[in-house]
Amino acid sequence: MLKIQNNNALVNSFLNDYQDMILKRLTYVINSGLHKTKKRKAVKLSANEKKILKKFNNKKTIQFLILAQPKTLRRSIKYISNKYPAFHKKNSNIYKILYNVFISNGYDNIDKFKFIKDIV
Repeated sequence: MLKIQNNNALVNSFLNDYQDMILKRLTYVINSGLHKTKKRKAVKLSANEKKILKKFNNKKTIQFLILAQPKTLRRSIKYISNKYPAFHKKNSNIYKILYNVFISNGYDNIDKFKFIKDIV
């Protein structure tokens, strides 16, 4: 098992980079939706969907989601699932937007090997 160092400088650096990437992408897709590609149809958000996503589009919320401990994150997921069920429906516009922001343009763009090397 790898011993993980408690490195606040690394955490803060990762948070700043990743948070800015997420906020920039989320702001873009709230304003313009997702364009059609070979793999997906265009996604346009309704006014209500935009309103919901704008609640999450701030540094404080993104920081909380990135830094949350697993127990806290599970509670947050449960709360969000109850309040916004569309977040977990794979065919909903909001799910597609969140997947695009956090996975396709977030997680998939992180240099995972460098991150692991830095924390070990």
